[in-house]
Amino acid sequence: MTKIEVHACTMQLQKNRPMTVLVDRIGYILYFRILATAGATNLLLVTFLIPVSAILLSATVLGEALLPQHVAGMAFIGFGPPQSTGVYGDLRQTRKSDAAAGKEQPGAQYM
Repeated sequence: MTKIEVHACTMQLQKNRPMTVLVDRIGYILYFRILATAGATNLLLVTFLIPVSAILLSATVLGEALLPQHVAGMAFIGFGPPQSTGVYGDLRQTRKSDAAAGKEQPGAQYM
């Protein structure tokens, strides 16, 4: 890179600095408000959404291809947070209640 290119890049970064500071402050305010209301566990579940938003933004903004692997990964991520918070219920409890009722479970001999 020449000195002119470096200078132009530096000037662009300096122009964007107020916006980055503002967005950063808003992000911290939202983070700690959600932490106070929803709790740490639910707040950390938001980190599951980072790869999903990155894939969707790269497909829409940058025009990158959305492959079947991406869709499958987003589906797995979509089922992760509800399972970890108990939205689907405790699957082990369902198996125990089925076993108590005398229902045969496939693979029960391995549990």
